[in-house]
Amino acid sequence: MEVSGFSAEYGKMAGGVLNMVLKSGTNRFHGALFEYNRNGQLDAKAYFDPKKLPFNQNQLGGMISGPIRKDRTFFMFSHETYLLAWDETNQGNVPTALQRTGDYSQTFNNAGKAIVIKDPLASNAAFPDGRVPASRMNPTGIALMKYYPLPNRTGLGNNYLALATNHNHWDSFITKVDHRFGSNDSIAFRYGKRFGRNNAPWAGSNLGVFQNQVRDDRTLGGVDYTHMFSPTVLMELRFGVSRNASRERHDTDGQDTAAALSIQGSTKAEDLRGFPLINVTNYLSLGFAANQPVQYFVTDFQLGQKLTWVKAAHVVKVGVDVSRYTFNQPYNNNSRGTMTANGVWTGAGTAANGNSVADLQLGLLNASSITLQTNRNYMREAGYRFFLNDDWKPKRHLTLNLGVRYELETAPYDKNDRMANFVPELNKIVIASDRTLSNLPQILKDAGMEGRVALASDVGLPRALVKTYKKAIAPRVGFAWRAQNKMVVRGGYGIFYSGQLLNDVRNGLDNTFPFVQAFNFARLSTDTTALTLTTPWNPARGTATGTATSTGFKINPPMGYLQSYNLTMERDLGHGTALEVGFVGSKGTHLGRQYNVNMPFRTLENFLATGTTFPVPYPPLGTINYWDFGSNSIYNAGQITLRKRGRGGVSKRQRRLLRRLPA
Repeated sequence: MEVSGFSAEYGKMAGGVLNMVLKSGTNRFHGALFEYNRNGQLDAKAYFDPKKLPFNQNQLGGMISGPIRKDRTFFMFSHETYLLAWDETNQGNVPTALQRTGDYSQTFNNAGKAIVIKDPLASNAAFPDGRVPASRMNPTGIALMKYYPLPNRTGLGNNYLALATNHNHWDSFITKVDHRFGSNDSIAFRYGKRFGRNNAPWAGSNLGVFQNQVRDDRTLGGVDYTHMFSPTVLMELRFGVSRNASRERHDTDGQDTAAALSIQGSTKAEDLRGFPLINVTNYLSLGFAANQPVQYFVTDFQLGQKLTWVKAAHVVKVGVDVSRYTFNQPYNNNSRGTMTANGVWTGAGTAANGNSVADLQLGLLNASSITLQTNRNYMREAGYRFFLNDDWKPKRHLTLNLGVRYELETAPYDKNDRMANFVPELNKIVIASDRTLSNLPQILKDAGMEGRVALASDVGLPRALVKTYKKAIAPRVGFAWRAQNKMVVRGGYGIFYSGQLLNDVRNGLDNTFPFVQAFNFARLSTDTTALTLTTPWNPARGTATGTATSTGFKINPPMGYLQSYNLTMERDLGHGTALEVGFVGSKGTHLGRQYNVNMPFRTLENFLATGTTFPVPYPPLGTINYWDFGSNSIYNAGQITLRKRGRGGVSKRQRRLLRRLPA
């Protein structure tokens, strides 16, 4: 592992580099088997759990390697299985037996004071005896009570303890075949895959019954070809591919629970439909997580060539790498819809004075939201890198590492051009193309966005909506100097570019208006029929998201980079003792951050002129979450390490870290 000062051969990210070597077969057969088990026999009971909960972990596998053809072809195969299961608890509130019948005469707040529920249809007069009459209960609200278990704990608050079992299982194999054509040519093939299966029992609610099932498959493969032109000139050609395919879905088997509960307006798509998320303030939620199902498929293709030339005191390496990334993910967030009951109706306009379950039984909501038009993201990006590195030993006691690296990461784009970016210079939302929006003029008219959306081709922007940075030159220099027979001094400096995070771009620019059409709904305090359990997404109460707010990304973003530097002195003190004193540091430049670029001008003059309706830089929009790249970071630290090697292979290490971060 290399965390700083590594050569120009490595890059793309500003973090550390982990090099792994995959074992090859030989002319003799070798094998190994292993198993690891951990269970809860010696575990203690958790404080809030009624008893010690089960825990069992098994990790087992084996490896075999050997010849296919003596002195020519060899193989290696390895398999590993991981099985983990453990029980877990969560606490929360569920309706009591009395509350299920509409009786709130024994309902108290956290201060122990009785809650008096009000009747919104009787000028907010108190319900007689604190009871909601059966004739007033909404059929959907009554049906929802059946999904709640009865309390199993006593006392104020957290009257229910939920228990669920977590599973995390995966199987993994990897194989490698090496073949030697002759003394100068060889080739190696490698392929591995991991099949992951696990669940998330608390994803939708801490009731532990609205869980997700996750299938996570990961694939890694490649081929390496090596040719030796001469004893001092070596060429390596590599191709590799890695893929992560994750499929997470709510455990509903496509049942249209919303329709069964007479909830109108939820999705009818077989792969999306199910139990909407119902948030009940101060009680455990009902329904599956709003973001389900989640699927994403990330594939990375890499092709690289490296030439190594040994000439006298120089070891020169020159190479090129080409990468191609694909990121496919459907955006289904909130397609079943979300709704909230918070007690505002039975609290006469103040949620804390009412009860959210009583609101639910009356069929009255405070707010809701839903995504009516989802999106499919097909992100694409390419990377091109060149490096030149020289390990030079000008003197017997001095070694220099000199190198330079150039990186070109193209701006990510969507292959169907479903991207939108707020551009402050234009005070408009710019979209990559309207070729997948046949009715764009009508969409803009309905949303009141006429004149506020432009096409990328009309304003001189590429389909990625941001421009590619082309000045990423990264010099590297390092040295190792044996100052005395028992003292070595090492140091280095380098620039490391951070690359781009595709998921930030995807969420910010792909999944927004007009390609995603999502709506928020709010209650109308004077109309109990405006937002109900049976019609939670009333078009008359809806406001399209992305029309009052927006998301932006700087159109000429510089690539963030890290300057890393270090200087270390190591001294042999004798008797197996060594002292190491070092200084390490880094400075980050052009680091990305997201903030609201449309903050109001809150000045005394504006307050006197317009009151609290302060003007904003980019009217008529409100919040604009904007990605800019003007942030910096600084880290400096001193390190002192004392190592003592004892007898019988026993060693001791003492370390002191002195660091300073900017205020």
